[in-house]
Amino acid sequence: MYIHIKSKGWCIHISNFFNPAYSTNYLLGFLLGIVLIISNNWHKHLRGKADIYTFFISASITIICGLGYLSQLCYGHHNSWGYFLIYLCETVELIFEVFLPFGSMWATTHRFHKKVTPLIKFLLTIPLIGGIFLAVTNLFVPLCFSVSADNIITQHRFYTTNLILGALYLIGCATMYLYARFKRSYYIRYPSLQFVTLVFISAFYELTYSTPALIWITYGIVGAWSSLILQREYLYHDKLVNANNRRTLYLLRNHLTHKKSNLSFLTLELSDTDGQQRISNMAQLCQRINPLLFHKGCLVRLNTHTLGIFLNSQDTQVLKNYRQKILQVCQNFEFTYQLLEAEPVLSPDTVDEILLRYPQSLRSKNDDNFTQSPNNQ
Repeated sequence: MYIHIKSKGWCIHISNFFNPAYSTNYLLGFLLGIVLIISNNWHKHLRGKADIYTFFISASITIICGLGYLSQLCYGHHNSWGYFLIYLCETVELIFEVFLPFGSMWATTHRFHKKVTPLIKFLLTIPLIGGIFLAVTNLFVPLCFSVSADNIITQHRFYTTNLILGALYLIGCATMYLYARFKRSYYIRYPSLQFVTLVFISAFYELTYSTPALIWITYGIVGAWSSLILQREYLYHDKLVNANNRRTLYLLRNHLTHKKSNLSFLTLELSDTDGQQRISNMAQLCQRINPLLFHKGCLVRLNTHTLGIFLNSQDTQVLKNYRQKILQVCQNFEFTYQLLEAEPVLSPDTVDEILLRYPQSLRSKNDDNFTQSPNNQ
């Protein structure tokens, strides 16, 4: 339900929502959703993996704006289906506003944090509770009374409650963003930032009565922007880019063409034992080293007895500390090893040199889905 401020108080203007002048904006929003879906598939071709989160954002924009456009057309022909479609549009919009943010933050939190603390659960619950009540009041309360000047007090109470619940939802998302920023967690920071932006845009629409499709157009732009940033940040985090094959190197190479490098590369070579024992040692070693690199680097298995370690730092003291930690892990295994000195990763050419240095890398069935480096064909 959408509102407009007048000098006499809060008034509901459903008729303006069906104004044919808005049809063009809904159509533009629908086309934007289609473009985002196509671009996401194009990114899948480049990256080898589709961004599910961006897909849901694109789908939400397409569905909502499509329903809005149909409702405009139906109402323009004085068809009662227009009223049905507008409430259906409202329902879909609120589902994406409430459950997609919660589901995304919950999934990313569980995926990238082995232990979900009670604080994170509490912070995730705040926007869920606020959003559910916001959805209930938006959808069902307006159906309980007619739109007239006689019940303006009832409407005012309804929108006051709605405003409080919306504020709770906003506070929950903002708290998640601040917490993620403090913890340097990109997985929560950018999704929560999107939802804070969405709530602000929605509030701006409610108070100024701008076009509803603008909410989703802007949300799509913000979503695409933050997802792009998120893809770049993922390169440093082995929790997403699982380094059982060389795709990390290809992603890293593409990443360095757009951003100044601050990476260092360490090489860990294991002893030449029998094949089965070496594979077992390599797997256990990866499990032990991975937690050390979380939020600071990633691990790449270059071949059956060589590990590559990328660290997001070129500071001498930081590299020294990580060398000591890695050596302590290796001391728990019964094999000889050699940890070479760190070398700076200055450009994509450095990654190409590493690729050429280890041509016999481990491969998996997913490797063929990734763009091959032109210097390593």
